Amino acid sequence: MAQFEIKDGVAIIPEGVVTIGHGAFSRCEELQSVVIPEGVVDIDYGAFAMCYALRSIAFPLSLRRIAHNAIALCKSLEEIIFNGRIEVEEGCYLLSRINEYGNLKAIRVPTEDVEFYKSHLPESVRDFVVEVK
Repeated sequence: MAQFEIKDGVAIIPEGVVTIGHGAFSRCEELQSVVIPEGVVDIDYGAFAMCYALRSIAFPLSLRRIAHNAIALCKSLEEIIFNGRIEVEEGCYLLSRINEYGNLKAIRVPTEDVEFYKSHLPESVRDFVVEVK
């Protein structure tokens, strides 16, 4: 399993990582920002769950799957950025429990994917979807 580092509140995910495993950053108190590098295709259950200081997370174009509750219960989460479309498990909403504390301000998605994300996100956060050209 890859070793991850946090420097000045930012997650450092090394090149060559394809999966961010179950609970990899879970409950990480100092984590404030994550920019997941190209090449990562899978984020497992609870990978960023309960990271209470996490304010923003950006997903790469290469990402194909985010497991249920991958970024659940992040009290300070304000911004989520998607650079492409990802797979959604049948019968599930993408990223359930992402705005439990009401701090979310924007979910940025490519223009061509706005309707996809609005239909696959929980109803409580659909109004936060913003297109990025």
